[in-house]
Amino acid sequence: MNFVYAINGFLKIINESTKIQNIQSKDLTMYLNTLKKTVSNGTQRTYYTYIKLFFNYLVKEDLIDKSPCRNVDPPQRRGEEIVF
Repeated sequence: MNFVYAINGFLKIINESTKIQNIQSKDLTMYLNTLKKTVSNGTQRTYYTYIKLFFNYLVKEDLIDKSPCRNVDPPQRRGEEIVF
């Protein structure tokens, strides 16, 4: 179910008429910047992982030439203290 949330959020960032081959790293960066405003760091990392896996699958199946994730730094893990 998280994969669906990640993809739906990404689809809100890119234009509907954009072909999957034309998605660029800047689109993914815009998506990650949007996530920073709405979800926790752990969720950002999870959604980025799902998007990255999706594009890597498309590359593996020769549906696209290269993944737009290769030039994007993933969200960094933050060591936050858990408060009980």
